[in-house]
Amino acid sequence: MAIATTNTAAGNTRRVFTIEAGTPSVMFVDAPSKIAMTADCEQRNRAAFFSLKSTRLGVACLMCYSMTAMALMRTNLAVALVCMVNSSVLLEQNSQLFPQESLNNSLDRSQDDFVSRGRERTCQLAPEVQSEYNGELNWTSTQISLIFSAIFWGGLVTGVFSGWLADRYGPKNILLAACVVHVIGSFLTPTIAVRVGFYGMVGIRFIMGLGQGVTIPCMGALIARWFPSAERSTAIAIYTTGNQLGTMIANPVGAFLCGTESFLGGWPAIFYVFGTIGVVWCVCWSSTVSNSPENNRLISNNELMYLQQELKSQSLQNRKVATQHVPWAKMFRSGPILAQMTMNAAAACFMSVYQSYLPIYFMQVLALNLKQVNQRNTKLP
Repeated sequence: MAIATTNTAAGNTRRVFTIEAGTPSVMFVDAPSKIAMTADCEQRNRAAFFSLKSTRLGVACLMCYSMTAMALMRTNLAVALVCMVNSSVLLEQNSQLFPQESLNNSLDRSQDDFVSRGRERTCQLAPEVQSEYNGELNWTSTQISLIFSAIFWGGLVTGVFSGWLADRYGPKNILLAACVVHVIGSFLTPTIAVRVGFYGMVGIRFIMGLGQGVTIPCMGALIARWFPSAERSTAIAIYTTGNQLGTMIANPVGAFLCGTESFLGGWPAIFYVFGTIGVVWCVCWSSTVSNSPENNRLISNNELMYLQQELKSQSLQNRKVATQHVPWAKMFRSGPILAQMTMNAAAACFMSVYQSYLPIYFMQVLALNLKQVNQRNTKLP
């Protein structure tokens, strides 16, 4: 007979008696150890991830909500531009009247020149479509492309040091600030577009991009602080779903609001409604989520004890890693990292083109009305 002593996750001592009689061996566990093991199992059951009482499930759902709200406020401009811009400008550009035009000439050319040259083609459209081509803004295709790209330039700036910001000031606070920037930018977009114009839109979209760049690093910091390693893939799957939900909602709802001029003037309603969704998230996030489980006032004692036990060894390991030198040069020469970066860049390029230019393509090239745009955008995601 052999006697072995082990410790349980709750810190209790467990004695295991093993009697070897050839093979296989027989193992007995004494009564106190059985009680400790039963207590551990009960604690895990009470702190289950998929439970109505699970605080970390609520955190994951709010992270998903944040991705949805930011995706709505990021992609709302694509559908709104169909109603914002006088499409005779786009039709004139599509007819290639200025094939040799440089970027500077395109920005400086009189907007009335573009509008007058597109009148003839606009008059060839069906009557029910012509009424939807009379936007009040005279922007060219080049200007629209610069407005779309401004938000990504802003994200490139803050993405470099967003991880340091999350560790310095807390991922909850940085993510809240990012969403507030999006909300303010969404509410101000109609006024800036009409009163300031093209350069004002580039500026406000760039500022919104500053908030967009910190989103994913803050999500990663919250995942590390709130979820054990066995649950992280599930939590990531939940919050990344928000990006797809935002894209699916933005297109049909935006097209509907764009064609409803009796509600807040039509296309401005897109920015006001989606901005309001962001406001609701800000209230829920600030009142229920904390940077770590220890600081949360809604978490149960059982769930808190479970997370402290599961994350204790991880915290010690992170402190050891933090003192080591980061091999930046080797990282950027690593084949898997370069492959991952290339894949992400290709996927982001495709999704950005789809989200930004597809509604304009439906109107500019296919000459569809808003109802048809709504139907096609709803099917594609």
